[in-house]
Amino acid sequence: MSAPLVSVVVPCYKQAHFLPGALESAFAQTHPVVEVVVVNDGSPDDTDAVARGYGDRIRYVSQANAGLPAARNAGIAASSGRYLLFLDSDDLLPPEAIARAVEAVAGRDDVFAISGWRKFATNPAEPLEPDRFPHGGDPFPQLLHDNPGPPNSYLVPRALVERVGRFETSLRSCEDWDLWVRIALTGAQLVAVPGVGAYYRIAAGSMSTNRPRMLDTRAEVLMRTYAAFRARPELLAQWGSELATAAKRVRRRLRAQGLFPEREAALTRVLGELAEAGARPEASRPEKLLGLLIGRERADRLMLSAYRRFDRRMYAFYLEGHA
Repeated sequence: MSAPLVSVVVPCYKQAHFLPGALESAFAQTHPVVEVVVVNDGSPDDTDAVARGYGDRIRYVSQANAGLPAARNAGIAASSGRYLLFLDSDDLLPPEAIARAVEAVAGRDDVFAISGWRKFATNPAEPLEPDRFPHGGDPFPQLLHDNPGPPNSYLVPRALVERVGRFETSLRSCEDWDLWVRIALTGAQLVAVPGVGAYYRIAAGSMSTNRPRMLDTRAEVLMRTYAAFRARPELLAQWGSELATAAKRVRRRLRAQGLFPEREAALTRVLGELAEAGARPEASRPEKLLGLLIGRERADRLMLSAYRRFDRRMYAFYLEGHA
């Protein structure tokens, strides 16, 4: 059986200086058939010159700036691989990343794969923290609480991406998390790939360091997920409490950081509707008792206030996070 073609989609905006590293890591893959698609998302720097310098080693798409999700969708449209991998222009792949992921999916189009990954600043040989190794199996509840890996840690069949309608272009961030959730809603299982298969760069000014934007769009993804669950009673029954726990955590972070009151109000409505359906978030014993006495909403506010005064470690968890 011939090896399946894998398309590596590389969007680029204001990162021409990182682009060669990303492309060279894609060219260095041990998997025998890799197609590299570069999408210049209206970048005002030297992205066009850098990309064109690779000639026919890449497929090149240039478009007016439309945002990261739209750029990835343009790359999907220009690609032809059976499997897709989304490599941001500032990230890297180790040489055996795609080969191991292809082996893990074993020719199936009803699963997607996730590799272990490493955070780095300038040199992937110098990790910023311990490597992370997500687990496989049912993507829920894992995907309700957080996105377990960066875009380049996933290998996904084109068929699944097309089935759910590609990336949601209205999202300003977390568009990859939203895509994985929608793919999980099809019943696709997540396959864990052994070893580190993705290097994820942490750079000043990158999207992942914009805490308010990440928190805002995480709330939006949870609301979109709730809308999908509401149309699928079996999923609401199985995972509703996990979704409520995730929504409660994000709402507390919005409150602690004083951000986006409209998002906070929307999550409060979602939590109320989930409670009516019998799906309640995890709560400590004191919080449960308070909820019986003064109501869950007032109890949640009182608990956050108590953390701020008496448990600075727990309060920092909400004050400093965006997940």
